[in-house]
Amino acid sequence: MRRTCLALLLLIVSSAPTWADPTVDLSYVGGGIAQQEGDLWVRPGEAIDVYVVVRDGGALIDVEMSVYSWGAITSDGGHIHGGWGFGSLSPTSGSTANGGFRTRYTAGAGSSMISLTVSFFYGGQQWLLSTRNGVRVSQEQNDYDWIGTGNFILVGDTSTHPANHYGDGNFLGLLRTLALDYGNQWGLNLAYNDSSLVWGGVFDLNSNYSPPHNEHREGRSQDVRANGGPSSVPFNDEIRVWFVNRVRDLFGSTPLHESVGTGNEHYHIRG
Repeated sequence: MRRTCLALLLLIVSSAPTWADPTVDLSYVGGGIAQQEGDLWVRPGEAIDVYVVVRDGGALIDVEMSVYSWGAITSDGGHIHGGWGFGSLSPTSGSTANGGFRTRYTAGAGSSMISLTVSFFYGGQQWLLSTRNGVRVSQEQNDYDWIGTGNFILVGDTSTHPANHYGDGNFLGLLRTLALDYGNQWGLNLAYNDSSLVWGGVFDLNSNYSPPHNEHREGRSQDVRANGGPSSVPFNDEIRVWFVNRVRDLFGSTPLHESVGTGNEHYHIRG
């Protein structure tokens, strides 16, 4: 996901010579190799080495720098809440003398886009710059697909998880086929509740990044309502037997029948 990061110039010295505005990029490798064309990638909870590369035009700059701040920017992969921390970074200060300041980023549990803001002195000025690319924390390198529309309704989105109907493209295709077959057989729609978040990762129901929806982190799980609500699988033995058998035919496994007899009764499909 490309974007333009805002560079903030904290102090301008009018008598200083003319310098090109420095730029800061992140890279998987050192030696002054900037990777400004794309973001880095790491799975939730895993770690990567990150090199911070600073340039003035095309030339490398050797500076002492510190990481002023870092955190999620532009999107958080389906989570609209914070307070959990964005992982850890160590060390948080160093030099680019060897073609890049090397630090190790350990991702947090949730999917997010991480950008670093660094501070350094150069050309008679103190600079505070955001990196032009970032680190995407996601279950897969590519975004999951939106389930779209079909013989189903989408339910269960909340203010903290408004993007809860994403998943692996092949898996979502089978869900569309299931709903179409169900509609053709019974003249009814299915109510698809939680799938996965747009970048995968932990799907925390209570906005605290604990994983009760653990299988929903990989884009290959789907809850289907069966609680008597609108478009839920009805309390009808013939329909339910057909539904379970069709899921088994399409997905290769029997759906889990969960929270039976409660307002949250549903079938959990595994891809």
